[in-house]
Amino acid sequence: QGLVSLIVLDASAALSQTLASQASCASDLFFDQAPQLFHAPAVFPVEIRNALSGLERRGLIKPSETDLAIELIEEGVAIVDWPQPRAEMTLVFGLARQERLSFYDACYLDLAQRE
Repeated sequence: QGLVSLIVLDASAALSQTLASQASCASDLFFDQAPQLFHAPAVFPVEIRNALSGLERRGLIKPSETDLAIELIEEGVAIVDWPQPRAEMTLVFGLARQERLSFYDACYLDLAQRE
């Protein structure tokens, strides 16, 4: 039996695929070879909307582009409802300290390690 590989998608990578202004050669290459469904921690929709609202406030994208980006991004991402219990958040916070990451980034790293 072949191994099933799950890919945890980070908000900035998702935005690079959806918005031309955020694209790069590396992101294009990655998404050309990527699966159809990605996984992301529960904070993902918040990060996407935060980034898009910032781009919109600075006049870099229009509200209609924001709405379309949210729709396109979220249709290909399975949100993992985690971390929930306080104990899990404490472990993730420890990972953030250990790896010198933001708590958001540690959520993605922890999910990738679990999957």
